[in-house]
Amino acid sequence: MVSTISHRPSIELILSRPSGPRIAQVRVIFQPSSNDMQDVFHSSEAHPTHLAYVEWFLPLSALPDANNRMYKVTRLHKNGRRCGAIIPVNSYTL
Repeated sequence: MVSTISHRPSIELILSRPSGPRIAQVRVIFQPSSNDMQDVFHSSEAHPTHLAYVEWFLPLSALPDANNRMYKVTRLHKNGRRCGAIIPVNSYTL
């Protein structure tokens, strides 16, 4: 049971990873009930209160485009479908 949903499809984020930053687009931010969170995390440790569904982009090239000095972003696809994940909201920076 989802208790709160915020829909902001235009938010983009960069996740810090040991292999370098990853770019994703936030499609929805939601707050599952505490019972659902306990079922997912199976732990008495503090768990996140909000989760986000994100869709991934391919890593940036080493250099920006020569003409406009901007980096091109391309969605990550697998078998013709966009790749996404559900992540804790506190694991990203805007």
